[in-house]
Amino acid sequence: VTNRLPASVAFVSATSSQGVCAFAGGQVSCNLGVMPGGGRATVTVVSQPTLTGLITNRAFVGRAERDGNPGNNAAVAVTSVLRPALVISDVSLKEGNSGVTNAVFRVSLSPPTLYSVLVAFATGNGSAVAGSDYLGTNGVLVFGPGQTNQIIRVSVLGDTAPERDETFTVTLTGPVNGGLGKATGTCTILNDDTLSIGEAVDAPQLTWTTGGNALWTGQFVTSQDGQDAAESGLIAALEESWMQTTVQGPGQLSFWWKVSSESAFDYLEFRNNNVVQAG
Repeated sequence: VTNRLPASVAFVSATSSQGVCAFAGGQVSCNLGVMPGGGRATVTVVSQPTLTGLITNRAFVGRAERDGNPGNNAAVAVTSVLRPALVISDVSLKEGNSGVTNAVFRVSLSPPTLYSVLVAFATGNGSAVAGSDYLGTNGVLVFGPGQTNQIIRVSVLGDTAPERDETFTVTLTGPVNGGLGKATGTCTILNDDTLSIGEAVDAPQLTWTTGGNALWTGQFVTSQDGQDAAESGLIAALEESWMQTTVQGPGQLSFWWKVSSESAFDYLEFRNNNVVQAG
């Protein structure tokens, strides 16, 4: 049996169920010895592709005696070779009120390969900042031959401060024996702290009371300054929702407001000592 290896592969090994095999000059040659009529022998050739794309492998069989059917003495196999690609996952988690919580990024390699694959990784700031929101880290992942999964753990720091959801990234760079499919994973740190009405309106020193047909809450989604604001829940026709506080004058009170409703049907009132103020 003769197997002419394509130029774009590296020879690894050759074994046979009987006889001996040798490799030389880009060709595997196996002498299987004596085989009876109807007999069978298995030859296994292992090679590692060095390029992506299509590779064509050719094998031939022969014997010392005259062959009555030489038309079946050759075989050709065409194989598509894919470059192993690395992909990193995204993560979301609640930060907790104290200590650390691990954000676990999963890095996968596909397809598996006979070689070791290495790739560097490092964290990067988004709206979350290393040192105050998470602990920055970097390093190198090593995938052994045939290994397809690794993990990267990043410590997220807990706190009790109400804030928007925040993000940071882990980026893969400089792969060896592989390529990059999805190189950046994003961690979203979910806020799990309640924003009070006082904090939402930047006046936590005052005591705030709410009432009416809908609950008031602090939120980060809609605001004038891009930070936070108090917001009422939805109300129906002839319903109301209100919030109030007590301050000691003289002084000036200012605020931003927004009403989302049907034009000319709903309105906002500002009252001072229960007297509607013009504005």
